Amino acid sequence: MSFSFSKAFSLSAIAAVSAMGVSVAQPAQALTMTRTTQAPQVVNTGFSTASLDFSGNVNANIFNNSSTTLGPAGNTVTLRGSAGGSVPQGPRINNGVLELRGNASPAVTFQFSDYLAYLSVQFLSFGPSTNPVIQLFRDNASVKSFTSADLLTFTGSGNYFNFSENAVSDRFNRVVISGTNVSVDNVAYRVPTPALLPGLVGMGVAALRKRQQEEGESA
Repeated sequence: MSFSFSKAFSLSAIAAVSAMGVSVAQPAQALTMTRTTQAPQVVNTGFSTASLDFSGNVNANIFNNSSTTLGPAGNTVTLRGSAGGSVPQGPRINNGVLELRGNASPAVTFQFSDYLAYLSVQFLSFGPSTNPVIQLFRDNASVKSFTSADLLTFTGSGNYFNFSENAVSDRFNRVVISGTNVSVDNVAYRVPTPALLPGLVGMGVAALRKRQQEEGESA
């Protein structure tokens, strides 16, 4: 009896996946990067997009080597600033902009509560004198690191730098930005909506119950 339950559930689940056109054999694309004059308006079914609001004024004496949390519930981001020289020269959120000041290249870590499929960052100040570096991590493992020279090679123009990762195993949840006199604004990110898999399982269970009911009625 346990074997027929397992077999029926497996067939139902496979049928549900097939009906929805989900291809498990499709190879995932690697990390893609673009440079644009404004944040791309991308709409993907099964994903939710959030943006960070830097409107709060966090004093450098608080934010330097400490953390603050931003973002909507469920997709929060913890920002942690590393000490950059003296405390007054450390990172701060000032007039709605995240600023990395001083000559000691302070860094800010964005710790996301979920793995990202997409990230867009606008550097208000970008050029040879700022030398921004952006590093992407999946937990503690490095996914990719970009120097200012690397960023300049991105396709397109403008100060919005966009990172898209379709390979689930390489999606990242930690981003570190460093540099001298770097200003960051308009950070947007996209995470998968976790409703798809439970929906498929639910369809499989519903199909199984219907089949069991039909078998009971015909017995």
